[in-house]
Amino acid sequence: MSAPTPLTKRRLRRVRRRRPVTWAAMATLVIIDLVLFGIGIWEKTDQLTIAVYEGIEGESLKHVAQRFSDARNTRVEILEFPYDELFEQERLSLLDTGTSELRRFDVIMLDDPWLEGLLGDDPKSPRLSRLPPPDKEDADDFFPACLRVGQHPYCEGEPKAPCDSAYYAMPFVGNSQLLCYRGPDHPPSTWADVAAQPEKARRPPRNGGGSQPASEPAYAMRLGPGNSIVTDFIPMLWETDPGGPGEPRFASAARSPLGAETEAAFRRFKELSGGRNFGTKSLDDFDLAVYMADGKAATSIIWSGYAMALANGGVKGLQFGAVPGRSVLGAWLLAAPANRPKVQRELAKKFIAFATSREQLKLAAKAGNPPPRKSVLELPSLRDNQYRESFPAQYDSLEKAWPRPRWTDWWTVERRMGACLSDLSAGLIDADEARRAINRVIGTAPGQQTVTVGEADCASRE
Repeated sequence: MSAPTPLTKRRLRRVRRRRPVTWAAMATLVIIDLVLFGIGIWEKTDQLTIAVYEGIEGESLKHVAQRFSDARNTRVEILEFPYDELFEQERLSLLDTGTSELRRFDVIMLDDPWLEGLLGDDPKSPRLSRLPPPDKEDADDFFPACLRVGQHPYCEGEPKAPCDSAYYAMPFVGNSQLLCYRGPDHPPSTWADVAAQPEKARRPPRNGGGSQPASEPAYAMRLGPGNSIVTDFIPMLWETDPGGPGEPRFASAARSPLGAETEAAFRRFKELSGGRNFGTKSLDDFDLAVYMADGKAATSIIWSGYAMALANGGVKGLQFGAVPGRSVLGAWLLAAPANRPKVQRELAKKFIAFATSREQLKLAAKAGNPPPRKSVLELPSLRDNQYRESFPAQYDSLEKAWPRPRWTDWWTVERRMGACLSDLSAGLIDADEARRAINRVIGTAPGQQTVTVGEADCASRE
């Protein structure tokens, strides 16, 4: 895994005229501030600090933060992090119980499967603040799956069923997987259909320069470490392991093993990620969006955020449909750390309510944020114009998408699963070895718990 990129900081603030301040005076003010904060007298109420994903899903939140700053006369500081670093920074911040610099986030943006891990192991003292539940009108407007992943304990079964668990996060980004394809025909309905697509003939190089393969793959997938490779594999797994009535076994809180029937999914993954695919050139969503926009691939999984970005970029000729098997939910949530002063926690809750309101999510959708509210996806101005190709598919996907496992250690398990899938793609292990290795990663094989697996190595090579 590559080293984390440097932290990017952007501050949203009101413009003020300030008198010159001497260094001595500034040092005195800093000391007074630290002392008062340390003894609990000084509680800042004019600034909110938010941890945000440094990606397309975090862009709209920065604009919402600016509108909150203007409306509340409150300064807002945005701290942006890449995916893996965001989780680690949030985890460390929530673990801190003193007054160190780590306790700097008033609001955190989190990928939905992180919630259980960030809440901590003590149900009597969760690390995130409990949020007021949405009223009936709002609850009916949000897609049930998007609301359910912000509740704890997680309610098993169909997301549309009632759940009385407390809310610790609210959905801001209603992201889910779509199958992006070209042409007037219906999209492939099974992964076998995807694999059976003919390769696409490649145009000859210009000016006769360079040698290129005679064809391009029909299907392109993400093969980046951890989250990327795992979430592109899960729909293949769910096609072979549908579980109970509508519930994939791998998506529940129980660590049920992947049975022999799922080996077909591993073989399909190897086929689609092997020589007929882009291989390690396809690392993330941006790569796939570019391949689809440039006509270098005929089919790919595209998350809703990038489907909207393609529309806003003027890309034509792309259609969106259901992912074979079942699509993965990727809701981004907003939560308030519990280790902040009370006045900051209350301000954070006001921001979360503001950011997830219908009006703000409508404005965010115009800027490219996938809405978790039905009413926004139904707006004619967006559905029939700006996002006419993707909004119907987004609505259908959010109605049917299923969350990833609700495990406290999912972030770690996901990275280790990704290492095994990378080995399978590279031909270092076969499908059966990959399945058995991932069962050891999950911790279901006798005597093999998750903690015994090396962080970076596939379990099968121990």
